[in-house]
This record gives sequence, C-alpha cells and structure tokens, in this order.
Amino acid sequence: MRFSIGEKVSYLHDSGYGIVKSCRGNFVMVEDISSKFVMEYAENELVKIQGDMKSISQFSAIDAYNITKETTFQTNENHIRKGKEYWEIDLHTHSFMESERGMDSGELLQRQLIEFKTFFQAARQKLIRKLIVIHGVGKGTLKNEIREFLKGQENLEFYDADFREYGKGATEIRMYYKI
Repeated sequence: MRFSIGEKVSYLHDSGYGIVKSCRGNFVMVEDISSKFVMEYAENELVKIQGDMKSISQFSAIDAYNITKETTFQTNENHIRKGKEYWEIDLHTHSFMESERGMDSGELLQRQLIEFKTFFQAARQKLIRKLIVIHGVGKGTLKNEIREFLKGQENLEFYDADFREYGKGATEIRMYYKI
C-alpha cells in the first residue's frame, strides 16, 4: 500500500486534490476537497502531495500522468477514431475491455471515465478542436459524469452530437485554444 489514511493526494486524470479516507488492495477511497464526495481510485491514478498546497497547480497531476502513462495505464485504442477534423471515442465497455467479468457497475463507470479523461487530455495536448464522445443512452449516468467534468473545464462548449448519426447517445465537444 503506497498511501496512508489522512494523506493529501492529487488526481492524475483530473484537476484538484483530496484526502485519503481508506485503502483496500490497490484501491484508495479519497474525499475530494472541493466537492466532499468520496470516490474510489486505483493507486496508479493518484500522486502524493508533499508540502504546501499552494505549490500545486491545476496541471501538476496531468504532467505526472504524462510521464508515467506508458507504465501505469495501457489501452487498446481500437475504440478511438482519429481524423483530421475531429477525434471520436466509443465508451461502451465492450469496445475497449476484453472482459467485464467480476466488475460491478461502479467499477465499469470508473473505467469508462478513465478512458474518457485520458482521451480528453490527449486531445487537448494535440490541440484537437472537435471531439465526439459516444457514451450510449442507458440511464444517463456516464453522460452526466462526462458533462459534469466538462463543466469544470475552460475554453470549450459541449452539446448533444448529431442525432442523425449518433442518436441520443453521444456528446460533441468543441475546444478553443489561445495560440
């Protein structure tokens, strides 16, 4: 176990930080400082915060993630379509996971969110202006989580993707950059 209860940690796939509440195997329960929600993260999705919180920037965890990306998180990118004008990702679990066996709906949702945030950060780094995120219809949980994440991001807008092509199961994201 790399983390101790009470330690401050930053997220690799998101801005912000939290306090470790409990550890179970390779998973850590973290209470987010701003929202007060307790979420479960894999150990390799967190970074210990040492010293004064004032030195933590929004991008410090993302930078750490990019350095360790190849060793901590492998993905089969067959579910990502990269074109000249936009990138598209299919977040249906069968499109990027070999098996869902033994995973509950919460674990599947977390895996989908990791896929989305990894995709989103890669698109931002490559200055991609348009993303299509296929999340499906279902109960709307994944769609709502994605849109809550997007509300906290700057210089973008999002809305339902073209109904004729994606039905009600996709979100289009337009990102703007200062060059």
